[in-house]
Parts: sequence; structure tokens; C-alpha cells
Amino acid sequence: MMSSVVQAEHEEMEEEDEEGEDKEKWVEKKVHEGKENWKTTSKQRKKKRKITKKKIKKKKT
Repeated sequence: MMSSVVQAEHEEMEEEDEEGEDKEKWVEKKVHEGKENWKTTSKQRKKKRKITKKKIKKKKT
């Protein structure tokens, strides 16, 4: 379920590093970053929704 970009970076990492622990930490870090990005996009969507609701209310009055 990795995106193609993350997968490509992961393959590059495998070529450079031969230690298993470093790879696992790297993957966990990337997964964590992905989750953080998802949270921020969710927050941004909520913010946009609030703004559009305010605009609709102004148009009605």
C-alpha cells in the first residue's frame, strides 16, 4: 500500500544500506510522515468547509 514515490525512495534506500534495522526505521519514519500529512489535509478540508459555509450564509442574507 506504499505510494510509488515512497516505494522508489525505499528501493534506493535498500541499495545504499544493507542493515535491516536502518531500513525498518526509515520505513516507519515515512509512514509516520504520511500520517501527519493526512492529518493536516483533514484539518485543511475542515477549515475550507467552515469558510464556504460562512460565504453561503452571507449570500442568503
